[in-house]
Amino acid sequence: MKVLRLLVTLVLSLELSFGQATEPNPKAGPHPEEFQIVNVVVGAKRIPTFWFHAAGKWWPDVDSADSPLVGPISAEIRCFKAFEFCERVGAIIAPGPHTVVVVQDFDVLRWDSTEIIAVDSEETCDVLTLRIEFSKERVSLDRAPKGNVCPGEIASTSFLEGIREALDRQLNDLREKARKR
Repeated sequence: MKVLRLLVTLVLSLELSFGQATEPNPKAGPHPEEFQIVNVVVGAKRIPTFWFHAAGKWWPDVDSADSPLVGPISAEIRCFKAFEFCERVGAIIAPGPHTVVVVQDFDVLRWDSTEIIAVDSEETCDVLTLRIEFSKERVSLDRAPKGNVCPGEIASTSFLEGIREALDRQLNDLREKARKR
């Protein structure tokens, strides 16, 4: 009985603290939990560079099929302007289910005062484009199939979202399941 009461209290407190749960606004896009760009000095040679960092959860999470096992801070993006690369680090749920850590490198094509555009074309079936928009504090990942290399591949766009957006969607899912019962 105490466990049930604790669960109800937790759900109600989430409701009160987060208000009405809604889908992320597609025009504004979700915002990562962390989003920062700073000037740093890297390595023994003390190379000055801009460093970008973002953290959150991909939505929709194509790699893990939106598994609830993936936590709200399961992905990070780090970019170094002087070295012209970005890396994507994250946890995904593979069939089984097994948690897998993925580290993926992107070549920076453009880094200016408005955005970073980076591409990874090393994947067998897809070309991945990472876009970081400074003014909107938005991070997106576009997947585009490589021709007819892997039939059935479809294009998609995912956004790096923060904890509040992830919890709002989870609350919406729980409400929907409760209504169907």
